[in-house]
Amino acid sequence: MRIIILGCGSSGGVPLITGEWGNCDPNNPRNRRRRASILLEIQGKIILIDAGPDMREQLLDTGITNIDAVIFTHAHSDHLRGIDDLRQFAIRNKHPIPLYGDEHTLKSIKINYPYALCQVDEFYPSFVTVHPFSEGKIVVAGIEMCAFPQHHGNMVSWGFRVGDFAYSTDFHHIPDKSLSQLRRLKCWVVDCLRFKPHPTHSFFAQTVELIQKLQPEQAILTHMNQDFDYDEAVKHLPPGIQPGIDGMIVEFSGENVIIYDKVSMLC
Repeated sequence: MRIIILGCGSSGGVPLITGEWGNCDPNNPRNRRRRASILLEIQGKIILIDAGPDMREQLLDTGITNIDAVIFTHAHSDHLRGIDDLRQFAIRNKHPIPLYGDEHTLKSIKINYPYALCQVDEFYPSFVTVHPFSEGKIVVAGIEMCAFPQHHGNMVSWGFRVGDFAYSTDFHHIPDKSLSQLRRLKCWVVDCLRFKPHPTHSFFAQTVELIQKLQPEQAILTHMNQDFDYDEAVKHLPPGIQPGIDGMIVEFSGENVIIYDKVSMLC
């Protein structure tokens, strides 16, 4: 199994579109972040978790030219606004791309992207299909995983566990039943918006406390905003925890987990 962190930024990315870097050092390439998303490569399948507005550039950077399925954590636009670009995968594959989401997310897609689901005319066929899921074991593109609910303000976002890996973005609280899905992990990619508390996202002290409670072998922080400087975070992080970087690769090889920092590989 291989995981590519396509983006580890918050809804506005870093820098913001207005050019603001906040507390982030603009001279450190690790602080440049696109919207949060990951890619799973497992058993010959390629599964995208969230398709945000940066999806086109993110996938071009990876060289990935095919997607077998997309699964959504929730319905916020920074996680699904890239749906239109899935059309090209459907054209290449000669069949629609399956999208997996909860009832609320799929309703949002049906309302905002009706043309993606229903053929408009002979020139514009549908290019996605929708598939609902709920808590527990789900099968996406033939791959078994576990979906568990998280609290994100007044809505539910979904975390996912595949083998010894789990992904948890966009939450301010994880209920006890869901926490049971996050034990004995080799790697956990987890929400950490900023240093100060936030009403709908986990923050530095809270995230570190959760990691120390659950004790994954490795933890990678994601969904970090412009107030979360990479080097400043590293100064205060215990061993085994690191901020994510766009393009970071996590490889599972037997019992080993290898994390590649794409930025330092290129520097």
